Amino acid sequence: MIAFSQFLGIAVISLVSTFVLFRFLNSKSAGSGKFMGFTISYGGSLGGFIAIFYLLYTAYSSVALQYSNSNFDLSGDWKFTLKTSDGTVHHGTSKIKQQPGNIYFDIGGVVETTKVDFSAYVGVIAHRKAIFVYENSQQEMGIAF
Repeated sequence: MIAFSQFLGIAVISLVSTFVLFRFLNSKSAGSGKFMGFTISYGGSLGGFIAIFYLLYTAYSSVALQYSNSNFDLSGDWKFTLKTSDGTVHHGTSKIKQQPGNIYFDIGGVVETTKVDFSAYVGVIAHRKAIFVYENSQQEMGIAF
């Protein structure tokens, strides 16, 4: 999540870039997108602004997330409870490895009642939640919160 001042900066850079492209370089653009169930078509400088803004926002957000810090330290051995969609409850253990202050972590573990082990492709702390994408020994994949 980026701050309002950063959002405003991206908007101003997009606006200036769009002005230069369409005022001096005779550029053309067109696009469409869905909004609240409707398809909206746009073109010209508005299309250029949306394209430039989207590219800058996406690039900045991904770079900002890479260098984010976390005050949460999840490193260590953990016990967990897993509740499946059919209501079955399982217990297990896991180990989390995290560099101090980093929002990314590695996790692996085993569901003891089923003897199924798992490991994460990527784990991240976002909005005070630990989220990770995993694959288990039965080749099932999922997202855990």
